[in-house]
Amino acid sequence: LIDKHGLNDEQILAFLLLVDTIGRQTETDILLEPLRLLVTGPGGTGKSRIFEAWTEFHELIELSEQLRLTGPTGIVASDIGGSTIHSEASLCVRRNKMKASTPQASKLRESLENRFRPTRTLIVDEIYFLGASDISILSE
Repeated sequence: LIDKHGLNDEQILAFLLLVDTIGRQTETDILLEPLRLLVTGPGGTGKSRIFEAWTEFHELIELSEQLRLTGPTGIVASDIGGSTIHSEASLCVRRNKMKASTPQASKLRESLENRFRPTRTLIVDEIYFLGASDISILSE
């Protein structure tokens, strides 16, 4: 995959960090501390190549359901074959609405939990377009 996607040394390091984390997770079957990796660089530096390699890796080991590709806008999400983070994580739903003790709130929370339950790798391309409040909600 490294050769196929033409990854350079820094991209290889990022690729292998995720591969190693997934390998250790799969090998031990114990939920490990999440890997938080920020891949930066100006447009055209090949961040999408890493995402493509990670996607193909997940497909090869038959764990595609554990990967979520997202972006802050429809165009960004579409460019990487994903969905908007707002859609995936229900960021447009008010926090107090999610936390309320109503049947509708329970249904919203359950839907979100079911959608993210298998997720082990969340990629948010162009994350700097998100505000601090959105990132805070994601961390919850």
